[in-house]
Formats: sequence, C-alpha cells, structure tokens
Amino acid sequence: MSFQMRAPFPYMSTTSTFPSPEFSDSEGLTVTVNRMRSIDGTLYTYVHSKGGRRKYVWQFQLAKDKAIEMREFLDSYYSRLIQITDHLGAIHVGFVTNNPFELIGEGRANDWPGNESVSITLEFEEKS
Repeated sequence: MSFQMRAPFPYMSTTSTFPSPEFSDSEGLTVTVNRMRSIDGTLYTYVHSKGGRRKYVWQFQLAKDKAIEMREFLDSYYSRLIQITDHLGAIHVGFVTNNPFELIGEGRANDWPGNESVSITLEFEEKS
C-alpha cells in the first residue's frame, strides 16, 4: 500500500502519493514529565499524556524526483493541518513537526528516476 499526504485539511486541494516507508517507522504517545519537590526535598514526578496525542516517525528511501516532491509539499503546508493515509491504511490528521526537512543523498540508483536514492525522515504529530 502507498503513503498519501493531502492538504490543507479539511478542504484538500493537493494530494501527493509516495512509496511505503522503511520498516523502521515508529509510533508513540506524546508525554511530558513534570518534576516537583516537596518542602522536605522529596522529588515527585508526574507524567501527563497530553490527551493521548500520538507522534509518528517515518523513514523514506525515495528517488530524487519523489524526494523533491515531498520537500515541496512539506514546505508549502508546514504550518497547516494535513491528512496522512499511511502504508497500513490508517488515516491521521495533524502537523509535521520536523524542521528543517533534510534530504540525504544515499547514492546512485540507476533504475530510479533521477538516478539517485535519497533518504528523508518525516515526523508527524496527530491533532488531539
């Protein structure tokens, strides 16, 4: 299944489709830890889950042309809500959180458009 990004949410006018990310994608809850000390010096910690928001990290290995397309999409819609349909078919609405977007040249790829393999990491946080 492919990876699809659509923006701006909810009135989508742009859709970009990419190949599935690498197997090293990750998902987790967005949490903060508050530390407090009592009068006698005892340390207490409290974990706040921020309403169950989830953060996703996807690593892509793309052809040069597709990497440039992803970068242009992210530059255009960085501070706006976007909808992502991931490679598992789940739909997420939220914001891209990594900035800057680094395109890392991985080497030659003779069978791919542009003859170059590029790596890009996408960090995404769901809107609560």
